[in-house]
Amino acid sequence: LAHVVITAKHEHKDLELALKYANALAEKATGKNVPYWAKDMKIIVLEDMGQVEAAKILVGALIESGEITDPYELNFLAHKIATLEEKTTKK
Repeated sequence: LAHVVITAKHEHKDLELALKYANALAEKATGKNVPYWAKDMKIIVLEDMGQVEAAKILVGALIESGEITDPYELNFLAHKIATLEEKTTKK
């Protein structure tokens, strides 16, 4: 499904479709071996759509959930929320 999100976003320039697939990926890909970026795709698509607050809420929820223990992913999310905060304050 990841390649479908990327195709919808970049080749078809259809962010609504990309978000639909990113939602499906985040909801259906729940096994222990699923990489963290599977949930990150939804954040990136929301940000690209200008839905910065929604992306920020999703990042915060991922951090607070305790599901993510990988220090590199936590660092990515912390950096992402800082970037989203910056975008919010610029508006």
